[in-house]
Amino acid sequence: MTQNLKNILYPLAIIGAIVTSCTTKQTAYYNHDKWKIPGDINMAPLKASPKEIKESLFTNLTDTSINAKGTLNSINTWRFDAAGNLMYREYFISNEFWIRTEMQLGINGYQSRSYTNNDAQHTKEDAGKIVSKPISDSSFFEETFSPQNGNSYRLKTFGNNGKIITIEEIKDTVLYKNATSRELLYYEGDKLQKALYSSINDTPRLAHYFYNTNGFLDSIILRQQGAIIQREFFVNNTQGDPVSYLKINAQGDTLQNIRFTYIYDAKANWIKRLERQETQNRYNTVLTKQTPDYTITEREIKY
Repeated sequence: MTQNLKNILYPLAIIGAIVTSCTTKQTAYYNHDKWKIPGDINMAPLKASPKEIKESLFTNLTDTSINAKGTLNSINTWRFDAAGNLMYREYFISNEFWIRTEMQLGINGYQSRSYTNNDAQHTKEDAGKIVSKPISDSSFFEETFSPQNGNSYRLKTFGNNGKIITIEEIKDTVLYKNATSRELLYYEGDKLQKALYSSINDTPRLAHYFYNTNGFLDSIILRQQGAIIQREFFVNNTQGDPVSYLKINAQGDTLQNIRFTYIYDAKANWIKRLERQETQNRYNTVLTKQTPDYTITEREIKY
């Protein structure tokens, strides 16, 4: 259970990064990620303003078709408010574990609280929480409390009407200084153009994002000291969802090679997805190529 908890704590930070705050510049930034489910590979924003998405993941498939049967592995439930902000997430796995994250918005910032199961009658708030408060009309201070990873503090600053965002991990929580890492995000409209990552322990990395004529993400190029260290490529269908995804390193080795097949509902949201993972990798290191791994994700959507 401990490893499962570590693996799914990332939505704490992601959900904290997509809620709507109360100032114009902050709202301009958060609007970039409306109707998006975090963590998925470049899936298109949800259409027709759904209220809830329930995703069931099936493994150990009986065959390799999109109509194959399988074993239920996990269930994710996502809920959105009327503006497209992600307000609720529940994750359930293997009939034994779940985590629930709830968002609260207010005029003085927001709070994100996560809970895990305790027993059949009780829950406990032991998976962490995020508390955010504005410190000016263009920046706010964010505290993350995590029993697994300890507390952390971030300063987010918005420039050029939300088109340039600076996210800093800081140590000085009084003067809001002493950054240990920094992330600079550059937007054009609602599309991320480039991201610069730096820290006191690592060489800066720069990611460039490229889009096709339909506005769908086409590729991501990652550089370090000017040299390309990683490439990601997407082939998208007419709905904007990827049908193939390829990630390679500087030597041209395939790190990930995934293919997707979909079934859509009348509102152009996919309700079933077959995923074929053709190459396995871990921590950016190529492993021996194995037999493709197939999974199916089914969606129940409430509008």
